[in-house]
Amino acid sequence: GGLAWTTPELTPLVPTVPLPNGRQVALPAQLAPLAALFDAGQCAVVANVGPLVVPTDRTSFSAKSVPLPPKLFSHNDQQSVWQASVPEGAKFGWGGRIGDLLASQNTTQIFTCNSLTGSAVFLSGQTVQPFQIDPAQGSIPFGALSAGSLYGSAAGAAALQATLTRTRTHLFENDLRGVNQRSIDSNTALAAALAMAPTLATAFPAGNTLATQLAMVAKIISVSAELGAKRQVFMVSLGGFDTHSGQDTT
Repeated sequence: GGLAWTTPELTPLVPTVPLPNGRQVALPAQLAPLAALFDAGQCAVVANVGPLVVPTDRTSFSAKSVPLPPKLFSHNDQQSVWQASVPEGAKFGWGGRIGDLLASQNTTQIFTCNSLTGSAVFLSGQTVQPFQIDPAQGSIPFGALSAGSLYGSAAGAAALQATLTRTRTHLFENDLRGVNQRSIDSNTALAAALAMAPTLATAFPAGNTLATQLAMVAKIISVSAELGAKRQVFMVSLGGFDTHSGQDTT
């Protein structure tokens, strides 16, 4: 039905450790360039991922004879289960937990967990916090401060920054002050580091949102030493799979 490839269209992979029962794996034509990375030990395939608890078929699902993931058919909850193993409301995700373990190796911990796709629980840890990055420009500065002036006034920009970063006596206000200061400092550091990044040799396709995110990830990895980050977790995403009634055409 158009959902399978013929053998000549596939590029076989040869794992270092043979798969059980003589099983074989291969890549479709669109992913064939990854085969060279796989053979060089620079790319891994994580198979059989998902929120299912045990092997489940239609009969066992209908009979509820096997344990099932929580809150099935809820879009938001299933995204959270994938990212954190807990339905919506989870505090910590897989990437954040990894970041908690790796952050001590980084001089600057703010760049441990990095999101190129907005806010997501996947990168939230007990100690590390996700740092959001713009896929096109990298750093996301305060708009009124980035040009060095506010409506043409340098004094106005300075006054705004002083207001945003002034120590407060109220607990919540002072916590927001810390967030503001961290954002200003980290984005200044990221912008300075990216200015030294080499030009990417790989030509990424224009108009491809995933490619744009991965290109920025490559740039940030190239300046990881300048950022004081030896170990990092990145999150990118590709949407469009929630097809609803358009599944047969999309």
